[in-house]
Amino acid sequence: MILPVNGACLYYADYLTKTHPKIFAGCMSPGFVRTGIFREAPWFMKAFVALTGPFSANSVETASHNAVAALLRDEGTSAFHWNKPGDFQHRFAISVDPEIQKAVIDASREVTGA
Repeated sequence: MILPVNGACLYYADYLTKTHPKIFAGCMSPGFVRTGIFREAPWFMKAFVALTGPFSANSVETASHNAVAALLRDEGTSAFHWNKPGDFQHRFAISVDPEIQKAVIDASREVTGA
């Protein structure tokens, strides 16, 4: 399932690569990453993270692996999406519906004024 924010990211990455050919854009789903973001969370969230984190959370290095590999390898002339942290080879080219993409970009311009 692709959430609306992820969907917008996919549409925008595709738009960037088509309108600015020198830009390489990609989207990642890093998953649950071990960071200090929960240090100010309520106790029950901290407890959940403490119990599940060691089994399901990715390290920052694993979560950022695909983005760093894409930059270092200079691969890709189209937008890609990596949905498995740490697995650079498991990716798919982004393809979008042009009408929905136009609506997403127009909405972005309306919100940002750009």
